[in-house]
Amino acid sequence: MPDPIVTDPILTDFVRRLKQRAEIADFSLTPWVKPGRTQEWTSHLAGSVNALLHVLAATGAQGSWRLTKEIVDDFAASGRKWAIVLLVRTSQTGYLLPALEVRQRTESGQWSLHGGTYQVTEGPTLHSEYYFREFDTLVFRLLTRGML
Repeated sequence: MPDPIVTDPILTDFVRRLKQRAEIADFSLTPWVKPGRTQEWTSHLAGSVNALLHVLAATGAQGSWRLTKEIVDDFAASGRKWAIVLLVRTSQTGYLLPALEVRQRTESGQWSLHGGTYQVTEGPTLHSEYYFREFDTLVFRLLTRGML
């Protein structure tokens, strides 16, 4: 299956960095693609991580992301560990949100749902414990926390 088409430069750099780390950290990346999904980056990380990962990039003064309900539902139904990465203006900073945190925010309505998309913005609904300032911190968390 071909890799999804990623045109966002932040996501492109993130994918490049993650593939480099995968080579030395004993995990591999395989696209997790459904028909019709070509403009987003979702992957199965096999090996030492063994989970699904969906990545969104935000630009601008305040981080803002549009997370589709379909992704959340598909991940939840997959029976696998999973997490969402929300990148903030660069490929090296953002939030690594485990499944439990995402489900809590979506089910409680803290992330509003409009037209099948959750509106996520930086602020009180994104806890600082999930924030990473360096790419290697993200990789360390993926490898050690298991995302659950």
